Amino acid sequence: MKRIDHDVAVAVFRAAGLEPLEPYRNSRTHWRSRCMGCGAVVSPAYTQVAYGRYGGCKTCGYRKLSEALSGPNAYQWLGDDIGYQGMHTRLGHLRGKASEFDCVTCGRPASDWSYDGGSDKERIAMGGKSDGYRYSTDVNAYSPRCRSCHRFHDQEIGQ
Repeated sequence: MKRIDHDVAVAVFRAAGLEPLEPYRNSRTHWRSRCMGCGAVVSPAYTQVAYGRYGGCKTCGYRKLSEALSGPNAYQWLGDDIGYQGMHTRLGHLRGKASEFDCVTCGRPASDWSYDGGSDKERIAMGGKSDGYRYSTDVNAYSPRCRSCHRFHDQEIGQ
């Protein structure tokens, strides 16, 4: 097994967004490091990072993957042909979880993205448990609401 120089190993980890927290030992030993993106402490082996099987911090890696899968350049991008469930997945990717916001109606913690109604990009869901529900392909046509306000709002807009 070829011995990797300490300075080379540090450079590889830093290029992957990791700051080593302990001295380098060898290429197969897990090496405690701090992610420079989110601050998490992770422990990949040098070989995992150097050969691209780890890519640094898993949390930041999943976020990058999520970003890559949520825009017009993603292989499964449907544009305005997206369905009801897919639109709610897109909302989560682009605007975050509704639970990260307060309800726009009552101020309590939100639980759902709720369609505001009246969008020029409005669609009607066909099939499944959301059959007949109105939704929009415009991510700005939704507001975060708690469950009870969401249900009340849906009744108001004739959902």
